[in-house]
Amino acid sequence: MLPVNNNPYQPFQTGLRSARDATSSGNVSHTTTVPLRPDEYYALWSEWEKNAPSGGGERRDIAVARMCACLETDYKELYLAGLRLSSLSERLPPNITLLNVSDNHLCKLPDNLPETVTDIFVSYNELTEIPENLPPGLKELTLESNQLESIPGNLPDTIEALDLADNRLSTLPDHLPDSLLYLFLQNNQLQTIPASLWRLPSEARVFLDGNPFSARTRRRLMDWVQMADYTGPRFFFSMSENRADAPPRPLSEAVKDWLSAQTAESAWAAMEKEDNAAAFSAFLSRLGETQNARENPAFKARVTDWLTRLVETPALRETTFAVAQEATTSCEDRVTLAWNDMQKVALVYDVESGTWDDRLPELMTVGCEMFCLEQLEQAARDKVKTLRFVDEVEVYLAYQTGLRDALRLTSAGERMRYGDVSGVTQEDLDRALVQVREREKRAFPTWLAQWAPWKTALYRASPGFVENMQEQQTGALNDTYRQRVDAELKAAGVEGIADAEVAVGKKVWDEMTGENETALTRAFLQNRYCALMADKRPEQALKAVTELTSVAASAPAVAAMAVRPGNVNEAHPGSLLATRVAAGGMAPLAEAWVSLLHRLYENKYLDKEEVISALLPHKKEHRGGSLAHAIADTAWNSEAATKLCALLSDVAGSDENSRQDIMARLSLKLPGDRFSQLNPDQAADFYKRAKKADKLSRNDAAKAHLKEGRLIPESRELYGMVSGAQTGSLNREARTEALKR
Repeated sequence: MLPVNNNPYQPFQTGLRSARDATSSGNVSHTTTVPLRPDEYYALWSEWEKNAPSGGGERRDIAVARMCACLETDYKELYLAGLRLSSLSERLPPNITLLNVSDNHLCKLPDNLPETVTDIFVSYNELTEIPENLPPGLKELTLESNQLESIPGNLPDTIEALDLADNRLSTLPDHLPDSLLYLFLQNNQLQTIPASLWRLPSEARVFLDGNPFSARTRRRLMDWVQMADYTGPRFFFSMSENRADAPPRPLSEAVKDWLSAQTAESAWAAMEKEDNAAAFSAFLSRLGETQNARENPAFKARVTDWLTRLVETPALRETTFAVAQEATTSCEDRVTLAWNDMQKVALVYDVESGTWDDRLPELMTVGCEMFCLEQLEQAARDKVKTLRFVDEVEVYLAYQTGLRDALRLTSAGERMRYGDVSGVTQEDLDRALVQVREREKRAFPTWLAQWAPWKTALYRASPGFVENMQEQQTGALNDTYRQRVDAELKAAGVEGIADAEVAVGKKVWDEMTGENETALTRAFLQNRYCALMADKRPEQALKAVTELTSVAASAPAVAAMAVRPGNVNEAHPGSLLATRVAAGGMAPLAEAWVSLLHRLYENKYLDKEEVISALLPHKKEHRGGSLAHAIADTAWNSEAATKLCALLSDVAGSDENSRQDIMARLSLKLPGDRFSQLNPDQAADFYKRAKKADKLSRNDAAKAHLKEGRLIPESRELYGMVSGAQTGSLNREARTEALKR
């Protein structure tokens, strides 16, 4: 029961006790309202609650309870959203700073809002006007989705964010506060750019999507803001023609543009009552008008196959229809972007349903594409920050379309209609390409390891292996987590500070989780390809090499993770291949494997130490096989030897330490190896293999690679090294002469 005024001779003071605020700033005149006594507030609110219109379902009781709580506890934020209120009390708690009355049925706001309010949210109401007398310290005013046709010209000069989207504005006041940083005007009736917008500061952002600007107005605006001396705000817009929204066709009619009439009628008519079916119909109609659909028969065939699949998979269809909901709210390129998003939805569905269980190498490739798209989105966001006249959709698509071929983005559209207004230059694309490739080298393995579709597929492929690895990692995580947190806190000098411990703890946890998941993926890949190499069936070794070669073409960082040796005493795919080569008959696979390593090394996915360890033993007790020794021992007269020499020459030429490391490892005598043991200070017995090959097959290419890499000391008479070898290079005539000797 609310307190009431028990003195019948003392009337409620419901009128305004006010005095002109002499300290108000700018063009705003604010009436300073003298607060009421608590019992006066209670009585006023009780009367307001009693006077609620019948049948409206208003929850004024909840509103009164919340206002009382603010008054009694001095709570600063008043939330009255979603209470179906048709009006507010003329007096609100006097000390609130935030008022949220969104999602009601308000036609107006009180004329005397508390002067302490800095943030007002009145979205999704029925306002036709807003008070002239707004709080003098107001910073944010959100009026989205009302019925406003105009706003007053004396807004407080403290306001920083003004949201007027989805109203009926056809003009704006001549003056807007210089303090404005964000002005949302989407989906109004503006046909020209009001002069007051040009006077906003350069830091301001003005959002104009969905207004009926002519193409000429948009072009003139774009030309103006791109002038060198332009100092006004940044404009965000859409290239949409804003044509009148025609009712979408029945879904069965829309799909006839892609499928036969009989198929469309029989399969799609029953789906017209599904959620978002109308939105999907509108999307299909717009998709048929895009450049890709008009000019690319292969694209149309792809859409046809996709539609056929949607008929057969209700769950995928439901998710796809939901994506279509926002697909036609902007220009043609928004439709293209939605198509790309729908293909991502299909991918996730396929992974979760097990379609990719036997296609893990392909999934790695798809994952790399998803990673690249994420990086391009970041590049687009960075580019948007530099532009003054921006359609963000065009910027995003410009990067995807412009780098489609270079990054093998099969899900990206081939064409976009408004690419010329994106502001993205060839220089921007070149810079983004370099950045994406560098990030792919450094970050993609961890990204893949944490990508939900990959984790799902990994577990389905080998649940026992994954569970065992995770159990081991959990123990290690518990042992080292506290140590790493303490070390970082000590290094930063913030020991004992609670907030710092929380932040550092989260950082360390995320790092360790990423490290563990990456280690799990690497162990899975090594286990997979070691098993294939160790299989007695030759076709399994062939499968390992061809799979990794394919992965290296599209996701080289993952291929590098699979071939990179780990512990020197552990077998790896290359050492197991060496065992097979030593047994004979695997020279072509050795050639392909060495080519794979060379490619990864040249593109900097493997460093020189990793290449050396992948080919040569660390010590003579090394249990793993040496691919270099196996090739030299049994396949020297093959192309594998030529490629091996070329790779070792490249690595040896990088620095003297690498050359010495290679020579030392080549000199090792391994169990079962037929090399004659040489003293450590002697040249590698590799030269004997070269000499033997010289007698057997005149392997001039291998000799040239060895000589240019300076793997054979010039004192050896095999090559009769000339003076040019001192620098590690020979001119063409000298090389020819040397090879004749």
